[in-house]
Amino acid sequence: MGTSEKALLIVNFLIRGNIMTLGYKKLFASLVLAGVAGLSSMSASAGTFAATSTPEGYEINYTTSSATFEDFWSFNVVAPASISAAVSGTSTSAFSFTAFDLVKLVAGSYVTVATGDVGNLTAKITFGGLEADDLGGDYFIRIAGIGKGNYTGTITVSAVPEAETYVMMLAGVGLMGFVARRRKSAYAAA
Repeated sequence: MGTSEKALLIVNFLIRGNIMTLGYKKLFASLVLAGVAGLSSMSASAGTFAATSTPEGYEINYTTSSATFEDFWSFNVVAPASISAAVSGTSTSAFSFTAFDLVKLVAGSYVTVATGDVGNLTAKITFGGLEADDLGGDYFIRIAGIGKGNYTGTITVSAVPEAETYVMMLAGVGLMGFVARRRKSAYAAA
């Protein structure tokens, strides 16, 4: 029986046994449930952090302090762009990633945009990677795992050229070919 189930049994016993008046029953029930929620959240670390901006994209660096963790690293992408992200972690004891995903906050909930791959080299070394294309806006990298350790990562953001850029590039290459052909004809005639 879990901690929350035991707490609910105690609250129900006190309320049904008429040991407390109605006003105190509601207050006591609220306090017990809040305490249970607090105890259950102590076993896992969850946090939201801002990734550090670099010329190539973003960097992350963090040392976990709980047996389990789920961290969200925020960053911004100017559309359209491609994202490539990697993370690696080490520890002196058992340590592994369970998730490495690209997520977006939509109506107060995290929605997965791209699921990354995670793996373990040894029991103390773990890694992950992901790629996503044609993105723009505010995103988060979600890193979850088990064990206390340190992890670092990079988020590389590459601009995706717009269609007009390709048209201008092709026109420029065509113009250079035309000029080269005219020069070749002029040298041949001389």
